[in-house]
Amino acid sequence: MSLSKTEKAARKKRKAELLEVFGYRCGICGYYRCDAALEFHHVNPKDKLYALSDSKFRTLEEDLEEAKKCILVCSNCHREIHYTDRYKNVDLFKYQNFNIIISDKLKSKEKK
Repeated sequence: MSLSKTEKAARKKRKAELLEVFGYRCGICGYYRCDAALEFHHVNPKDKLYALSDSKFRTLEEDLEEAKKCILVCSNCHREIHYTDRYKNVDLFKYQNFNIIISDKLKSKEKK
């Protein structure tokens, strides 16, 4: 399914809001140059309700709750998590950088 320009702009805006909460950096290697190369990885797949990148639009509050289950990683580190044993026995939540203060500010802006 192809997204309209309006839908793409809305997704890009939402990703920017979520990236702000996570500090615009890969939690593992610190990469920060291109927002498009940053992705959300669900630490425990069993807790995943939906992919943050899917095209169904939810409230910011819903996306923030889902994002709390994730770490922000660059595309290279994301592939290493899925396709190598490098992080097999590592608590990936130690790499999470979820900023509650920014999260609360975004929620209050959405309610206005």
